[in-house]
Amino acid sequence: WEEVMEFSTSLKSFLAKYPHIETHVKRLVGQIRSCSRHAGGVVIAEKLNESMPLIYSGGVRQTPWSEGQNVRHLEPMGFIKFDILGLASLRMIEGAIRHILQRHHNIAEPTFEDVQKFYNDNLHPDVVDLNDKSVYQNIFHKGKWAGIFQFTESGAQNFCVSAKPRSIIDISAITSIFRPGPLSAKVDRNYVTAKEHPEDVPYRLHQGELPDVFTVFRKKCEKLARVRPLIENPPMSSNCFELTSDEIPSFESIGIEKPSPHPQSAFRFQGGYKQAKIRLQAYFFEHHHLSRYKKTRNGLLGTEYSSKFSPWLAIGAISPRYIYHKIKVYEREHIKNQDTYWLAFELMWRDYFKYISLEHGNDLFKQAGIKKRHYSWRENQRLFLKWINGQTGDSFVDANMIELQQTGFMSNRGRQNVASYLTKDLQIDWRWGAAYFESVLLDYDVHSNWGNWQYVGGVGNDPRDRKFNTRLQAERYDPKHEFQKLWLKH
Repeated sequence: WEEVMEFSTSLKSFLAKYPHIETHVKRLVGQIRSCSRHAGGVVIAEKLNESMPLIYSGGVRQTPWSEGQNVRHLEPMGFIKFDILGLASLRMIEGAIRHILQRHHNIAEPTFEDVQKFYNDNLHPDVVDLNDKSVYQNIFHKGKWAGIFQFTESGAQNFCVSAKPRSIIDISAITSIFRPGPLSAKVDRNYVTAKEHPEDVPYRLHQGELPDVFTVFRKKCEKLARVRPLIENPPMSSNCFELTSDEIPSFESIGIEKPSPHPQSAFRFQGGYKQAKIRLQAYFFEHHHLSRYKKTRNGLLGTEYSSKFSPWLAIGAISPRYIYHKIKVYEREHIKNQDTYWLAFELMWRDYFKYISLEHGNDLFKQAGIKKRHYSWRENQRLFLKWINGQTGDSFVDANMIELQQTGFMSNRGRQNVASYLTKDLQIDWRWGAAYFESVLLDYDVHSNWGNWQYVGGVGNDPRDRKFNTRLQAERYDPKHEFQKLWLKH
């Protein structure tokens, strides 16, 4: 109050003229200060009812700028509470109309009457089509706005783009939800999820929106995207089937030699949905490997250093949504830590490469990649065959390639190293490596395979275009040479 009195000479003179209301003014100033960042304010002036418009609503006189507050207790003293941002919005609209009149109507110095006429003819609620779909699609769905009241914060803007309003009612709902209370209760997330067929990922394809860097994609998805609930599929009625034979054809009956898994393979499991569920149950809830996943995922030996879900995911025997929701169950019932998060993080990488494929189409298979980078690749078949057969002379690379050749599986750490070696050391066309992987991997997935090869080959989504030092990698991840000894003896 002392600061207000010191710096506001107009207020001092006003109170000198009307000393009997100083107590009331002082109380009002205290109320405004207690509102912190609230956009309210108080106008104190003589004969306000002659200079500020008042309306009747419910039998009570109000000001249009009062945020719903009636003026019964203020007006007799000459005070009206108003909305500072509301006034700022009116001034912004007035300024925008003046620019339009100057630039497009050749009115050099628009008067207020000119502004008012333009508003009444073009912007008044009676003449505006509030159901104009092009406005919602081109403005609110794309986030193309400048200074729109209630959408000045990036959080509100992101929420609006994600919610994709289609009517003025949707706009009202969004502005009502983006407040501290509803946000703390995650009403914004529930609102987006509840809308019919919401976009699972807050990016539109072929519009230049999909980020080139995974981290940008991940952060926005974690903030705005929601994983849909699982769909419960009831068992189909037996009436849907006509059983002609209960004999499943054998390998021999169709002329194929029965495969036998390699005894040292890191993937010694069977296919199918039931086997995938058994594996998940064991990895998550019986052995609790999920709680250590990030620490062990760069392993090389055995079946338990990583989830091994990829072959089932690749053929659709299990869904990433199923895995995600089981992660959440584990976090609720056992522990939630960086390790449990990291498995969902890796599933997001898988999603990212799928969207990259949809965004870039056939560029996924072109030599210059999605980045259109042109390198002088070597086409040396002799070196390429040595790489395939594990005969490069680099023991870490060779061990991984022999494992792949004999089992159809290779660790994620191994894949990054052998891909880097082929493209950065041997400088052989990355597509040769991607095509070979496609021909032998048990968990071949077109998006992840070709996307990762582009990533390592320097024509994809790696902003650093890194090169792996395979010797240092071997020292770090196979310090006792156990992995190399296992496969190089064959």
